[in-house]
Amino acid sequence: MVYNKEKYQQYREAVRAAQRRYYQKNKERLLAVQKKYDDEHRDQIRQRHMKYSKSKLETRIEVQGDDE
Repeated sequence: MVYNKEKYQQYREAVRAAQRRYYQKNKERLLAVQKKYDDEHRDQIRQRHMKYSKSKLETRIEVQGDDE
């Protein structure tokens, strides 16, 4: 088989186009699944976020208190 620059470029572009289509299709599916999960568990996510925010705030206060 002889190397043909034009065929190589065409093949490479075709592979990249297929990868983009595959990524786009799966990205939409994964985002839909994630949105469904977020909608079903909104309260739990909010509580977890508040807990994390409080602990982060307490850590900042402790660090600032040590500086004084």
